[in-house]
Amino acid sequence: MRDLKGRFHYVPPTFRERRFRAGVETSNTWSGGTVFAPPGGSFQWIQGDWAVPYVAAINQNEWEYMSSWIGIDNANPCQVGIMCEVFQSGNNVTTPPPYLWYEWVPEMGQEVTSVSIRPGDSITVLLCTQQGAGSTSATCFFANRTTGAATSFVFFAPNNQVPLVGNSAEWIVERPTLNSQNGPLAPLAFYGGVLFSNCEAVLTDGTIVDSGTGDTLIMKDNASGEVLADATLLSQTYILCLRA
Repeated sequence: MRDLKGRFHYVPPTFRERRFRAGVETSNTWSGGTVFAPPGGSFQWIQGDWAVPYVAAINQNEWEYMSSWIGIDNANPCQVGIMCEVFQSGNNVTTPPPYLWYEWVPEMGQEVTSVSIRPGDSITVLLCTQQGAGSTSATCFFANRTTGAATSFVFFAPNNQVPLVGNSAEWIVERPTLNSQNGPLAPLAFYGGVLFSNCEAVLTDGTIVDSGTGDTLIMKDNASGEVLADATLLSQTYILCLRA
């Protein structure tokens, strides 16, 4: 050691937790991507860009739905996104205009009526919370880059009694429930694909977490085992969701 000590200089050790992708998860209602906060951390905001999809009916004589959104939390999440609906009877197809909505579970989603959205429109959604974990309010900034319309609004946790945990952030295509949070699952419309881009979430310490560091979610029907929607992490900030 006496011979060697002059050849080295001491470097104080520093540490950080390394998180590895757990791979692919399955869900009865969601497909897309999710990232996770490190122990003691929480997400404060999330953003995503995507195009409002064109939807088509798979079955006759029933309403079919699909929702695309971003959100924080996986237990009682706050979410902002787009709802699309379609109904077909014979050759007659009814497709109401898509609409912007927000939701803080367990409350049902609320439509935002001040902006109009059409299939094919390119949109940007940014969802910010007060402080990450413990937040009881969130702010949405929404822009329709195709029409130039933009808006923002604040919404709140149910009765201010369901604070955010902030343990995860998501970019999701969903088969929604009907009538209530515990209602039956809606039939999933055909939508081709949804490409989420600029998929970034930010922790309360300012660390940016890209979607490519997380997991993919595959939507699979629990009863039949059928894959309804697939998802692929194309890059660090791109997620492609495809209808099976």
